Amino acid sequence: MAEESTITADSVGSPWRASISQAFGLLRRCAGRSRQVAATTALLLALGFAFDMVGYAPGYLRILGFGLSLLVAAVLLGCSHPKSVILLAATVFTLGSKASPAVQLPLLLLLHLAVWQTGVRGPLRLYPAVAVYLLLHLFLFYSPWGFQVLDWLAVPGNRAATALSGEATLTAYTYQGTGASLLFLTIAGLQIRSRRQAIAWSVFACMGLAAALAWQAFFLYRVDFGTDLMWKFGFRTPLTSTVLLKQLGDAAHLATPAVPFLIWLALLTLSLMFVTKSPGDAKPSAPTGSPSSAPPSTRWHERPAIRWGILGLAVLLYLASALALGLPRLHLPVRGQDEIVFCSRGVVSFSFPGENQFGTGLAGMFGSLPILAESFGFPARVVDGIPEDLSPSAILVITNPDQPLREGEYDRLWAHVRAGGGLFLLGDHTFIKNGRNHLNDLLAPTAIRFRHDSAQFFPQGWFDCYRFRAVGGFGGLRDDAENGTGFLVGASLATSAPAFPIIVGRYGYSDWGTTEKVERREYLGDFVPQRSERLGDLVLAAGQDVGRGRVLVFGDTTALFNGNIARTYPVFRSALTFLRLSRTTPLGGNWGLLLTGGLFLGICALVIATGARSAGVSACILLVAAIHPALPGRAERELPLQPDWARSRTAVVDYCHHPRVSDHGSMKTALSGLSINMLRSKRVPLQMRQWDPSLLDCTDLLVITAPRQQVTTAQVDELMRFMERGGRLVVACGRREYPACRNLLDRLDISVADFPLGRTFEPQAWGEKVSFFESWALELGRSLDQSNVLASYMGHPLMATVDVGLGGAVVIGDSQFLLNQNLEMKGSHDPRNIAFVRKLVEWKAPPTDH
Repeated sequence: MAEESTITADSVGSPWRASISQAFGLLRRCAGRSRQVAATTALLLALGFAFDMVGYAPGYLRILGFGLSLLVAAVLLGCSHPKSVILLAATVFTLGSKASPAVQLPLLLLLHLAVWQTGVRGPLRLYPAVAVYLLLHLFLFYSPWGFQVLDWLAVPGNRAATALSGEATLTAYTYQGTGASLLFLTIAGLQIRSRRQAIAWSVFACMGLAAALAWQAFFLYRVDFGTDLMWKFGFRTPLTSTVLLKQLGDAAHLATPAVPFLIWLALLTLSLMFVTKSPGDAKPSAPTGSPSSAPPSTRWHERPAIRWGILGLAVLLYLASALALGLPRLHLPVRGQDEIVFCSRGVVSFSFPGENQFGTGLAGMFGSLPILAESFGFPARVVDGIPEDLSPSAILVITNPDQPLREGEYDRLWAHVRAGGGLFLLGDHTFIKNGRNHLNDLLAPTAIRFRHDSAQFFPQGWFDCYRFRAVGGFGGLRDDAENGTGFLVGASLATSAPAFPIIVGRYGYSDWGTTEKVERREYLGDFVPQRSERLGDLVLAAGQDVGRGRVLVFGDTTALFNGNIARTYPVFRSALTFLRLSRTTPLGGNWGLLLTGGLFLGICALVIATGARSAGVSACILLVAAIHPALPGRAERELPLQPDWARSRTAVVDYCHHPRVSDHGSMKTALSGLSINMLRSKRVPLQMRQWDPSLLDCTDLLVITAPRQQVTTAQVDELMRFMERGGRLVVACGRREYPACRNLLDRLDISVADFPLGRTFEPQAWGEKVSFFESWALELGRSLDQSNVLASYMGHPLMATVDVGLGGAVVIGDSQFLLNQNLEMKGSHDPRNIAFVRKLVEWKAPPTDH
């Protein structure tokens, strides 16, 4: 009986143990599969961040999301593998720098390569798909056809969304999530290895397209656009859950580019669960000497003969495009001493702030541009009409023409451009005069047109909305929250090949102009976004090669106004960089496009042919492709300021030490009043956003006010050399900002005492009775005496001078002395302070008297 009982117990326990073992095996397989799926999801999420998946987000947030996603992927894949060190190092580098797309995209490719070669196997080997999409992204962005192709891809989605929503829709590619669709469809197309996978990926692709389309229709139908869309964030009403939800609903358009990406990512994750094999699913290898059970590869590009053939063809295409497009550029002569001719006919004025007109709204129009052009080394003149004595390489600037050109001027203008000259046309929103759009009449020989609209923005002032084409110096412009590019409300541009967009505003809408003949309204629209108006990706600036010359068109003039030029002068420099070069290759039109396309197809073929086994080779080729000379703008360095010309024409205002001032010129704590005072003295103010010693060599006047970041010892040495060769330094610093200025003031033998004197109105300096807003007493060291005191109050120095070499410094014990509220702003001004600042700007030698 005992023996029988034992047998029965074993027979009963075996099924339980087998079931438990199977359950644990299933859990292990699921865990292994989930780990691979999670790692791939994190990597693709990083890819989305790199391609602006998060929609309206500052650059630092995109970099943060990108880096954190890679960090999650590294943890999931396990940091014990040696190649994971590459991933972690690259993550730290990415988080610590704001890399440009030219660096970020190849880096991203190499990161994915390192990760997928480290821990991902089987159908999760997505490297070729990501490499092809990377090339597609670069090609669409840099090719003259790119913008038109993306717009064309958005047409079917608009038609389908129109049918679903019942109203006409015109949504651009950013809002449709075209980039996400291309990425995931590329993944689907390059990962089919079996019938099971083909079915799974086909279902995935169909579901993704349907879901993205459904989201677009829902977004257009349900989101309530309004004229006060962004202004509601002031929360003037009590903040409740209902109010918060309403605010989030109104701001849904800011996040909508991310939604299609997340939809695709979720569907891909589900598909991976069905087609991915976990490590436990791997079959045991066949014994040594036995025939392999693995069938020979039947994929066409994995056959050796075809693989080597594709590889050879790819190399030939690459070399052909490099020779045809790259080498001629290296020998292209750069023009020197171009003449810039400003046409004064039209709604334009090359004026400066008036002597008896005060306020930040009276800075004049374009008077600073001729001076700034000369600072870059270009002789400049202002003329009426199109002169007959244009030099062969002259750049002609025309602004808001309000009447047709005179007889013979039109033909003379375009003959000049085709012979190698430049045309810079500045227009504005819905600019129609006398019943005609003279801007489009002038642009008839080009493929650029002004739309009859106003390019309205959702985020205030196109903040973090710009996308720049890397041509001329435009690729180096910043896309930040200060709107350093300076565009506001202008007209959007319609382009077709061979014209190409240069600056695109991603998040905005085309507010169609009215047909009312009311000149004072300038045919403006109703300021209400409608589904029939274009949503997103508005062309704000465009260019085209015409003959041997170039044409550049801006749909807004705001960026180059006197009041904005201090922070937007890099835009003007980029424009001159673009226009000073004639056609960058001797091959024009379709030949250049075909060879660029050959480069793209050749590298794509190389990626497919080599696959993940030789991914290092293709990664190097892709890195070369990212900096390939065929891509526009790689050899066009930004124009430098010419010291001999610029020193007496410019003044630099320091912003790189994060002064305690407002970036908005109309605010009372801004420095726009100081800029106006500089313009009255025919000096162009330039903001220094990053420390640049070369900029110090191109001016003889530098202003530092209320710095919050410490002036380093190395910077102090450069400032001392700046003054020794004749530069003049003005430092406005109170006790609050004194720690940041201590290194500099110690070298000048001056300190700011902890002795506040408040607002004073009695001190005199250089014969002017000046007023201080928040004054602090200065303490002069042994090397200085009373002759260095420029202004004092109750026996306490408030302002002092220091002689350094051929130049010197003026130290003001008031951080707010140079702000709008103490100089001039809308509705108020201080004529005595204005008179003193003018003397300060025009000061040529170290002062020796009071």
